[in-house]
Amino acid sequence: MAETNSCPHCFRKDGVWYFSRRVPRDLQGHYVSERISYSLRTKSRSVAASRAAGAAQRLDEYWYHLRLKSCDLPGRHLLKWPRPRQTLSLSDPGSWLRRTTSG
Repeated sequence: MAETNSCPHCFRKDGVWYFSRRVPRDLQGHYVSERISYSLRTKSRSVAASRAAGAAQRLDEYWYHLRLKSCDLPGRHLLKWPRPRQTLSLSDPGSWLRRTTSG
């Protein structure tokens, strides 16, 4: 049985913490599933909370950029967009997560 607690976007199953977050409806066309869920690879609540907070923040940023990309803003073609430091694939949402969780 999965156990939840006060750690946002976390749940514990068999002693291991997992991240889980629902994909917003307006962005579900970019995903194959309605929920993002994966192991945080830790049994420590504090480590899980830290990793989950980072993953949630990266998802929020990614989703913001997806929404901005599809936004119908008058004069949008006149905006100067900052160049990204690293090319991230919009077709692979996990690339944003792997960027900082792999180290």
